[in-house]
Amino acid sequence: MNYKRAIYNFTNAVSNNPYDLDALYNLALVYLKVDKVKDACECLNNSAEYGDHSVDELIKTNCKGVKK
Repeated sequence: MNYKRAIYNFTNAVSNNPYDLDALYNLALVYLKVDKVKDACECLNNSAEYGDHSVDELIKTNCKGVKK
């Protein structure tokens, strides 16, 4: 998979619609794949803030101790 391209595409989707929970989730997953944990946690926290609590376990697993 071309992670740079995925980051570019999902970032554009989130820029166009910051409440696009699917794009935020997928962007977070790609960030985790490339070890950009802080960026991933920002996406996951935004998703949770916007009402997507399916990300709660990912936040617990990956974002403990990560500063916002």
